[in-house]
Order: sequence, then structure tokens, then C-alpha cells
Amino acid sequence: MHFSNPAIVRKLSIDSYREIISKNLRRFSSQRIPQNVRIGREIFQSKVHELIKKENWNKLQQLIQSEEQIRGPFDDHTILRTIHELSKNGYPHKAKFLLHRLDNSSKSVRIEAHNFVLKGHDKSYKDVNKHLRQMEAKNLASNYSYAILISSLSEVGIQMNLFQVLSRMKRLSLQPEFYHFNALIHLSAKFGDLQLALRLFEKMKVEGIRPDSKTYGALLNGCSKSADYKCALELFGQLKSSQKTVVNWTSLLKTLAGAKQYQLMFEKLAEMKAGGVQPNVITFSEVMTSAVKNDDAQIVEKVFELMMIEGVLPNLYIYNILMQGKV
Repeated sequence: MHFSNPAIVRKLSIDSYREIISKNLRRFSSQRIPQNVRIGREIFQSKVHELIKKENWNKLQQLIQSEEQIRGPFDDHTILRTIHELSKNGYPHKAKFLLHRLDNSSKSVRIEAHNFVLKGHDKSYKDVNKHLRQMEAKNLASNYSYAILISSLSEVGIQMNLFQVLSRMKRLSLQPEFYHFNALIHLSAKFGDLQLALRLFEKMKVEGIRPDSKTYGALLNGCSKSADYKCALELFGQLKSSQKTVVNWTSLLKTLAGAKQYQLMFEKLAEMKAGGVQPNVITFSEVMTSAVKNDDAQIVEKVFELMMIEGVLPNLYIYNILMQGKV
């Protein structure tokens, strides 16, 4: 199996991709091989692990050379495991010298190896993007590769047009999946670009991918950051009953409080309870925080009173809010 296969279910999460990787590694390791070779591999991998911990790169290369002299060229499984070991321990740049050894291997194996290296770079958008460009040039990028790219995006990386991620996938005939859209919408909202988040939301629906509760949650957070309560109300109206979670209710109430729509906020709070969703300490703290930012001490006090009536115990954060609101 390889990740560019269009038959892969489109709603796979990033955790599903990781499970596929694990299964593939187990598949390689379960192939029938002589016992002495298998034992030799395990001893080799144990030595690799120790040398990585000690960051002894010269000895690692010597070990690889000597093993090949004794046992012949490494099989795909051994190379994949070594690349994976280096990358997951934070040394993907040290794993790159092994990639050329897979030049004659199947495309799926090469994709997995490159994705291991890519994942090892995931704390640096610049490094991920650079390596992904190399993968694209060799037609070795997969859906999981772009999931890693999105995960690596930071305040620096976000400056790129997020639609470029989708365009790059399309150029390789890869179909963006549920996870890609949710992550891109979340990033857009997180960095305050509600309009971009809404455009991605519309693109997601055009692609035939159905938004879920988390999609709407990200959009509602974007509305809150932009103090766009009308947009929040419109989006919330699109939610199914099952999607009206305490998290999404909290986002709506926080947005209304931030926009000083207090009467409507209290009406929606009553509607929330009537619908069988109980506000929690986070709900009240978010609303109170918005009121403090608006310098509305009376609203802070009223929300706190409601909190006591509901039997929700305040935490330290609530008391800090009360001090800030000078209640």
C-alpha cells in the first residue's frame, strides 16, 4: 500500500496514516527470512539505536558499511527501520544518506522512507517544505506528506497562500482529504484570517467533503477572533443537534460576549441548557474573559452568579478573572 493510492478512504486522520506506516513496517518484518539473518538484523538495529543516542555518526556509518560487507546489501526493511529510527529521534538530516539505497525499490517503499524523513523535520516548516519540494520533483509526495506540511506551518509558514497546499496536491493528482481541510481551516482561523477560513470551507464542500463538528469549531473560533457574531450565528445555525457540543456553544457565547451582544448571549445560554448541553467552567471563563476585555464588570458579576446557580465550581482562573474585572 502507498499513500498516493486514490482508493484510500478520504476521511483518514493523521493518526490513521501513522497506523498505516506501522502496519507496513510490521508487514516487512513479518516476511519469511532465515532466523540467523533476522537475529542479525535485531542486533544491528540495537547497535544503531545506541549510536544514535550517543550521536556517534562516524561509527554509525562504519557500522552500516561493515554490516553490508558481512551480510551483503541491506534489504528494504532494514533501511526503512534505520531511516525511521534516525528521523523519529530528531536526526532526519542524518537519515538522508540512506535514501539513495532505495532508488531501485518500489515507489511505495521510497514514499514511506521520504515521509519518515519529512516527519522528522516537522518542527521546521522551512525544512519540511524544502524536502517536500524534492519529493514532488521525484513524484514521491503522498497525502500524508501534505498532512505533515500543514502540521509544520507556523506564523512564518502561514504567510504562504494555504490554497497553494491544495494546488500542489492537485498537480500530483492527489485528492485533498478531510484532515487537510480541517487543519487548513483551523490554521486560517487561528491566525485571524476568517475570510480565508470561509473560502476553504466552501472549497471543502465543493470537493464533496462533509464538514464535521471540529470544522465548525475552528470556524467559530475564527468568528470569535474577528468579533463577527453575525457570521458565528449563521454558522451555528448550520449545525446538526449532535454537532452542538459544549465546545461549539462556548465559542458562540464567547463571540457574542466579545461583540457586546449580552442579551443575545444570555438567550443563547438558556437555549444551550434547554437543548440538554450543560455549560462548564470553561464556558463561563471564556464568556467572563470577553466581558473583562470589554471592561464590563457588571456582566462578569452576572455570569459568575449564573455559574454559582448552575453549581459549576470556580477554579483559580475564574478567580483571576474576577480580580481583573474588579468584581
